[in-house]
Amino acid sequence: MLKRSAALLLCVLASPLASAQDFAMPGGVAPNEATLEQGMPELARQVLVAYHDDDPDTDLGNRYRLQLVAGQYTGAAATLNTLPARHPESAPGHPFDRFLGEQLYVRTRELQTVERLPVNDAVSQAFHETVAHYDDQAALDSGWLLQTPLHRSTDTLQALLTRLAGKDRITLADALELVRDFVSVEAYQSLRPVVDGLVAEDDQRRYLIQQDVLIRTPDGATLSAVVVRSRSAPARQPTALFTTVQTDLNYGLYQARYAAARGYVGVTSDTRGKRLSPDPIVLYEDDMGPFRANSQWARDA
Repeated sequence: MLKRSAALLLCVLASPLASAQDFAMPGGVAPNEATLEQGMPELARQVLVAYHDDDPDTDLGNRYRLQLVAGQYTGAAATLNTLPARHPESAPGHPFDRFLGEQLYVRTRELQTVERLPVNDAVSQAFHETVAHYDDQAALDSGWLLQTPLHRSTDTLQALLTRLAGKDRITLADALELVRDFVSVEAYQSLRPVVDGLVAEDDQRRYLIQQDVLIRTPDGATLSAVVVRSRSAPARQPTALFTTVQTDLNYGLYQARYAAARGYVGVTSDTRGKRLSPDPIVLYEDDMGPFRANSQWARDA
C-alpha cells in the first residue's frame, strides 16, 4: 500500500512538469499563415513560463526570440543586448553574426514601440546604428547575409510545419524550433522592402564602384568589367582580378567588394560577348587572351 501511495505521489508531482513541457500547436493540427501568426504569441508566452537552459548563451538566444514573438519588444531588446557583453573577445568592428537580421528586427520593433517610428524608418535607423560601425569586411558579409533570399527562411518554416502536421500538441524542443523559424521569416519579411537600398547606400559610402568599365583586347574585342576601390585606400593599390564565363552582376560586385575590403582594387571581368560586350560569345578557344588583356589593363589603370 505504501509503495502504491508513493508511486501515485510521484505521478502527481511529475504531472505538472510533464504538462508544462508540451504545448498546444498554434493554429491547430493544420495551421495556415493566418492562424499560425495569430497563435504564435500565446505559444511564446506559455514557453517563456516553462523555459530555462543551463547554458547562458542558449538561454538568452531563445529567450529574446520568445519575448519578441510574445510582443515584449523592449524586453527582447534588453535580453539581446546582454549577449555582446558576454563575449568581449569579439573583434571590434567585425562582429559578424549570422543572426544579424533577427537582431535588426528586434531593434526595429523596439523603435516602433518606443519612438513610434514607421516600420521602414525603424529598419533604416536600426541598420545605420549597427552597420555604420562595422569595418568593411564585416559590412560586406552582413550585407550579403541580409540579402539572403526570403524563400530560404520560408522553406525551413514550411518543412517544420510539414513535420508537425496532424499534431495538436508539441514538445518544448519543437516549440523553440518553431519560434526560431517563425522569427527568421518575420525578420526577413520586415527587412526586405528597404534592405537592398540600405546596403547599396552603405557601399557607396565605403567604395568607388564602376559597373560599366569596358576593356579593349589587343585583337579588337571588348570586355566588360566591374571595378571597386575603397574610398579610404591610397591612390595606387594591387589588383585582385576575377573572371568567369558565368555572368552574374550581383556576385561580380560581391567579389570586387570582397577584394576592395581587403586592400585591393577589385576587378570582376566578363568574358567576350557577355554582359556589356557587343562581340560574339567565344568560350574556351583563347581564354588566356582576355585574361592577359585584363591584366595589362589593370597594370595601366
